[in-house]
Amino acid sequence: MLDTLRAFNHEFLNKLHVILGYLQSGQIDVAPTFPFSLAQGVESNEALALDIFPSTQIYYLTVNTTKPPFDDVKVRQALYYALNKSELASAIAGEYGTPVAAIVSETQGDWCNTDLQVTEYAPDTAKQMLADAGYTEPVEFTLSIRTGSTFYEQIATLIKSEVDQAGFSCNIELLESAT
Repeated sequence: MLDTLRAFNHEFLNKLHVILGYLQSGQIDVAPTFPFSLAQGVESNEALALDIFPSTQIYYLTVNTTKPPFDDVKVRQALYYALNKSELASAIAGEYGTPVAAIVSETQGDWCNTDLQVTEYAPDTAKQMLADAGYTEPVEFTLSIRTGSTFYEQIATLIKSEVDQAGFSCNIELLESAT
């Protein structure tokens, strides 16, 4: 029995795309974690209900500020303008995603600084900021992501396409997941 439960749990966690099928067939009654990309399949089925609520989950990009190029505050500032936060939020969570200005969700109450504003996507501004800071060539950096996740690979590709138009040169590095 325990082996059967472990096998089911493994399949459930590692193959999120089967959740919709499990729900539709009645094999499971609740899916606590559900890919946004499949939400339309639930919404279009009268036998199922989709509850969306404010989340504490925020996706963010971490940069190493102790090494070039991100040890330069001007490069970090340019990066803010080089990322299309609206497009990224939509790619991550579809119509349910919204861009945020901080890594603390508004659901956290006073811990969230609601005075911060989301920086609008402005690739020309980013290029100009880099030029004003003395960068005459695209600022190169490596974006490292784990292998085995189509989701992260798609987001990394989107980030690359945005920043490469804004005075950066992004290389995507695929890292093996720890075992």
